[in-house]
Amino acid sequence: MRNNPSFALNDDEEIRRLIRENPWVTLINHTSQGLVASHYPVVLDDSADGIAVLGHLVDHFEDRMPESCRMAATLEDAQYATRISAGTVGFRLTATRITAKSNLSQNKPAETVERIIRELQSGENYSNPDLAEEMRRVHGSVM
Repeated sequence: MRNNPSFALNDDEEIRRLIRENPWVTLINHTSQGLVASHYPVVLDDSADGIAVLGHLVDHFEDRMPESCRMAATLEDAQYATRISAGTVGFRLTATRITAKSNLSQNKPAETVERIIRELQSGENYSNPDLAEEMRRVHGSVM
């Protein structure tokens, strides 16, 4: 990874927050047919096993839905969840080293940051209000 200290992310709690809010990981494997990228949801520090972890993961994604579906909302749901969880493979990954970067224009002048945040907040082409909010959090109230 390129050495650019202005983007270094060294705070464990900040890394955990980012993972909780964006719980996906991409694993890339080198196979005999070439590289294969797979996308998986992530649960942090869940010491439970099997169906409890799967339920926690489902809850995380369903919490924002107007009509959420839960793993065990009813006995029938719980029985169905138990059946389908048998086909779910999970693994525990313990990180021994993390190198993280957060490139949110920390090296740009305030005017540039303001313009980027405005475009992200309500621009026609690159609207992304969540990213605008993240930039405000990192830069403080620039607008």
